[in-house]
Amino acid sequence: PLRLSVGEYQMTVIHACGSFHIPTPNQAQEFLAWHGPRPDADAADGYLLEYEAPCLRSVLGRCGYAMAHDELRPAMNGVYVNLTDEHADYVSSDGHKLVQVRKSPVLHGKYAMQVSFIIPLRVVEILLRILPRTGDVAIEYQKELIEERKHIRNGKEETEKVSVRKAQARIVIDERLAVTFWPVDSRYPAYWNVIPPSHLFKMSVDRRLLIKSLDRLTLFSSQSGLVVLTVSEDAALRLNAKDADYELAAEEKMPCEFSKIDGGTLCSPYKIGVKGVSLCEMLKVLQSEKVVLLMGEASRAVIVQPSSQPDTEELTMLLMPMIIQD
Repeated sequence: PLRLSVGEYQMTVIHACGSFHIPTPNQAQEFLAWHGPRPDADAADGYLLEYEAPCLRSVLGRCGYAMAHDELRPAMNGVYVNLTDEHADYVSSDGHKLVQVRKSPVLHGKYAMQVSFIIPLRVVEILLRILPRTGDVAIEYQKELIEERKHIRNGKEETEKVSVRKAQARIVIDERLAVTFWPVDSRYPAYWNVIPPSHLFKMSVDRRLLIKSLDRLTLFSSQSGLVVLTVSEDAALRLNAKDADYELAAEEKMPCEFSKIDGGTLCSPYKIGVKGVSLCEMLKVLQSEKVVLLMGEASRAVIVQPSSQPDTEELTMLLMPMIIQD
């Protein structure tokens, strides 16, 4: 058994063999006890969203690895949720890679009008640990909170309703467990401007073979992790990596299928540089046997998608290219 003693600046954990002393910053007081109103889903600006727990876990799991850890860009330190009457978008990006999960409106609840909020990085990490494998969860969200404050006026106690500007969300997992948090108070960047509107060709390749090849090639790549993908007319994908400082080099070849899109012209051979570790992380998140890479100009982002997707979901992964220095 453990016994926790929480002070203003220090927390002590006492166990059978000794104790631990952990400093607690002043910000920790916000997490140790929750004070204030809870979001009201029945309010005019309130929303109630109901999910299947495995569905929410799957969405957050695919978006989680692409979240930023940058104090200068707090809006990107989390998962952006944008709900409309047509679809629901879940987006995360760190500026180099991006994940967008678009689901058809299969949720229940009141969200006919557009609503968007950012789930903080820390909350996403907690949810991935505690979300159950089965059952349902609900998200209560309110754009503006109203807090009741009591004060004495003319010798009488009066209750005044004060507007609290911070939006608030509450994820109810079951009757005994709920996570209440403030969404990130910032505007999410216009991520849709980064997604290329058109592509020259698409390439289909075996996901497992590509993962194994990238794992080997990254051992020979430079500190930047550059891996060069070369596609030629002979339906072959060549991968190259080198480190000029240590005179290391590696090259591999694997079969692929590619087709031109909308009459695009493919300059043979086509070369594009990507960060091998980031591409490998993307591929490990996917579950399909084959993946599709949509490519355009060498300076445009690469789109990675599973070869087959359910009718109610569209997963798009984006990876920014790297400069090839010959």
